[in-house]
Amino acid sequence: MTKVNQVIGTGTTLNKFIDKNGQEVFSRCVSYHLTQTDVRIFPPQTYHQMHGEYSVVRANQVKIELSDHRIIIPFDFGGTNLPVVVSSFVTEQWKRK
Repeated sequence: MTKVNQVIGTGTTLNKFIDKNGQEVFSRCVSYHLTQTDVRIFPPQTYHQMHGEYSVVRANQVKIELSDHRIIIPFDFGGTNLPVVVSSFVTEQWKRK
């Protein structure tokens, strides 16, 4: 993301994660809408304010503790130096469910 990105609003996003046991976990969160980016930003502080639970940030990963799931997100040291979730996009079909 660069300085040219402009936030044009906020809205509810549905995010998909894979937990420690390989199960899909879907979560809703309020996120920023950016018009010129190819990534989705998941704000953990907003998620925890909405749903509770907690996250632990370590040197090489972020661990999100939910009531019945543990999600581990590794840092991408080869590109962004940020924790990156691969394939978090949710199809329209899943959103309707």
